[in-house]
Order: sequence, then structure tokens, then C-alpha cells
Amino acid sequence: MTQLDPCLACTARFSDKNDINDCCYNTCASFVDGDTSDIINSKCGQICKKCSGGDKCHGKLKVPVIHANPQLFKSCLDSVGGVDKKEALTCCIGGCRNQNNPVECQNRCINAYNALIPVKEGFLLPGKVNRRLLFLFAVIFFHLSLLLRWMELPKDQNKAIVYIIVLYVLIYYFTEFI
Repeated sequence: MTQLDPCLACTARFSDKNDINDCCYNTCASFVDGDTSDIINSKCGQICKKCSGGDKCHGKLKVPVIHANPQLFKSCLDSVGGVDKKEALTCCIGGCRNQNNPVECQNRCINAYNALIPVKEGFLLPGKVNRRLLFLFAVIFFHLSLLLRWMELPKDQNKAIVYIIVLYVLIYYFTEFI
């Protein structure tokens, strides 16, 4: 599974805020269908808005000219099943030979490739880490408090030992995804 982050790709390539701004929105154009307003209002466009927020002295940067580029990387990614972004990059760069400006096309392919970052699937997902960790620790604390009560009663010690083993297995399983 991948996540689109044009800000990460563009800040790794450029240091100037205007270049990052231009790169970010034009990288979004490689993935978002529609016109300029659709790109600006998309989730990708909102990432760019935060990414290129400007500074307090000079104010926020304006949305740059978004070029109506063909979505070559997106079509290549779709043709390989949306899984292998390296193969999609090779396809995209190969398709740039037919473009008016092949170097600029290859740069767009590379930006689009770098904008797709892998997301580890599992118990914790981006944006939900804090809530899930808090929930996990609350569950563990609750079960440990039960264990302490059971340990005080001699007849429930066997139950407590089994419960400890199950709890350790669950903790081990869930911490693999943290």
C-alpha cells in the first residue's frame, strides 16, 4: 500500500519555497484528474498548501501555474496493477521519448515516483498512531490490574498464569505493527 506525499518528494529535491510549491502542485497533477481547481481542492493539493505555506514575513505562496501534463506515471502505474512503482517509473521514462520536452517529462516521472511512499499495513495506520497506542496501553493496564487481583486468590493462580501467557502473546503480536 502506498500513500501520496508530493511535499516529501519536492522538499527532497528543492530548497527554494517557490520551486517546492511549483513541484508539489505539478506532482499532484500527475495523479489527480480534473482541472486546476480540482487539483488545488484535492487531498494532494491540501498537502501542497501546508507544505509551501511560506513564511510570516513574506506571506503564503500563491498556487503556481499547474501545467496540463499527461498523467503518464499514473497510467503506467495502473498498467502494472498499481503495485510496482519501479516498473511504473521505467514505463513512464520510456514514454517520455514521445513528449515535446523529454527531460521535463522524466523529471515529472521521478517526482511522481518519489511522491509515492510505502505505508506499513497492520495494527497502526498513519494518523491513528496516538489513539491506537493509548487504547493498547489502556487494555494492557486493565488486564494487568485483573491479574494482580487474581494473583491474590490462591484458587485463581492457574487462571492468572494462562492469562499472563495470552497477554504476552497479544502484546508481542500488536507491537510488531508499531
